[in-house]
Amino acid sequence: MLLTTSCLKEEYDQTSFKERLIVEGAIYNGRSAEVMLSINMDYTKEFTEDEMINKVVRYAVVTVSDEAQTETLTCYRDNQYPTKLVYKGVYIKGEVGKSYKLNIQYSGREWDAVTTIPEPEELYDIQTEWVRDTLYRISATIKPKDKQRHYMIRCATSRDNDQRPSYLYPTLFGVIDKGTDEHQITINRPLDYAHILNYTTLFHSQERVYISFSAIPQEAYDYWSIWENCSVNSLNPVFPVDENPPTNISNGAQGIWCGYGSTYYIVAP
Repeated sequence: MLLTTSCLKEEYDQTSFKERLIVEGAIYNGRSAEVMLSINMDYTKEFTEDEMINKVVRYAVVTVSDEAQTETLTCYRDNQYPTKLVYKGVYIKGEVGKSYKLNIQYSGREWDAVTTIPEPEELYDIQTEWVRDTLYRISATIKPKDKQRHYMIRCATSRDNDQRPSYLYPTLFGVIDKGTDEHQITINRPLDYAHILNYTTLFHSQERVYISFSAIPQEAYDYWSIWENCSVNSLNPVFPVDENPPTNISNGAQGIWCGYGSTYYIVAP
């Protein structure tokens, strides 16, 4: 469960583990806010799947505010999200350039964060290429208008044309630094830790791929770039994971509350 793990910055000892709230919150242009909450776990101890499920936070009070109103998010069950539970809004829709405040109250504590939604940009084009058997590769050309902005690619797949994924995962190497000139990028499948031995960056012929290309604020780039590095290095027994992703959430929580200026695409071979 991605949201209940964290990178370690210090050498582990018997007293270093601290229980923290883990947040992944997002508000996209034209869409309502969505927030996942969980509690981190001590990776040095054995734990069961049931214990992991019990670390998902179900009874928090989560609100999102813009300049005009405040909305309390409702907790829904959705198996497409990593935590299987997500807090979602209805009335407040994300607008480019506006600021949005997140407030979380749980177990007698309170956390806050603020984000803005950057101006979205479009991918210049998208190409597919058959690689072998039933597997194909997706690539795209980016021509950023604003070279002082960071970008991020997320995606998910579906084999049912009528079912759109409700959650898009960060793609492997999908965080793009500012200052990027026109070039072609490969859109990789998100890492799948549950089936890592069969993992491939390619997509299957039966799959439709849903893609978002998002402009992200600086604090989101700082978080997701380190998160990506931790995710990749955690699979490598030679190089240790020694970075702790920064956060814009107050009061000792970890994670990110992020505004995404996004454009969306569907790719089928």
